[in-house]
Amino acid sequence: MDDRASMPAIWVNPDDSLLMAYEVTGTPKGDYLRLRYYESVLHLKNGQVKDQHDIDRSFSISCEGTPSFESVSINNGNIKDSGISMRFHFYEDMVKDQLAWGTLSNWSDWKAE
Repeated sequence: MDDRASMPAIWVNPDDSLLMAYEVTGTPKGDYLRLRYYESVLHLKNGQVKDQHDIDRSFSISCEGTPSFESVSINNGNIKDSGISMRFHFYEDMVKDQLAWGTLSNWSDWKAE
């Protein structure tokens, strides 16, 4: 799947393309969320990523991860024209595991609460 990947979630779109979200762990900049877009299951199996987006942490200085999808809409197969809602976890004050919600719009604009 990827070096340092953990806790993956997969969403299959109506056109059989897939989104994968996972936690990238053990990096010098801490743990964070990454999304990958695949054209098909075959592309996923062969490791052929169509596009990738790393999400900067919103709440924790060290760790955000454990993603799960709530909803995904991709217009006309164009990931740059999309809306992706997800849940994820973060470490509050590096002590308590907390739940958060985020939306990635048009594969570039991330808002979390």
